[in-house]
Amino acid sequence: KVYIPVLRRRKNFVITGVCDNGSGSAKEIIKKFNLDCEYFKTAEDIICSKNNNLVCIVSPPETHHNFIKLAIRQKKNFICEKPLGLEKFSYEKFNKKDFLNIINYHFRFERFILFLKKEIKKKKIGEIKKIKILWRFRPLEINNFDWKLDKKLGGGVENEILPHVLDYLYFLIEEEFKSIEVIKDIKTKQKKFLN
Repeated sequence: KVYIPVLRRRKNFVITGVCDNGSGSAKEIIKKFNLDCEYFKTAEDIICSKNNNLVCIVSPPETHHNFIKLAIRQKKNFICEKPLGLEKFSYEKFNKKDFLNIINYHFRFERFILFLKKEIKKKKIGEIKKIKILWRFRPLEINNFDWKLDKKLGGGVENEILPHVLDYLYFLIEEEFKSIEVIKDIKTKQKKFLN
């Protein structure tokens, strides 16, 4: 939903494959975006493919660490969703390598955020003193990604939502935050999703 439209807008990327761990959703994506690329059933197969030099790791956080280690062994550049992993390991090892390694915060590239950034730069909004963010999930969306609710698997408000919010706010205003207040919405019927 996010990566393919962004990568297709950039002339220096060619999408060579999409993986879905056997669910079949990658085949739908290939068809939807009319991609001329390979379908992979396993992450290991797409990471080890000779047809790519960059791997986008867009899987639940508990898988990141092993996929990153495999990408490094295969000498592949990688873009990984946050966090790099749920286990501790040295990021210095990655920096010493001669390849690109990025932790992605994709909401920066949403059309509305990019539009808002331009408006702020043009000073059309005026001085920003306070920003209120209301972020809600649709129940069906959550049911398909149970890990988003589980703090131990990299989910929960602090792990899944707050880092994105802080990143796109910093991207928009380019200033340090003076204060942050997190309020859990107790009115919503899905309040368990916010815990």
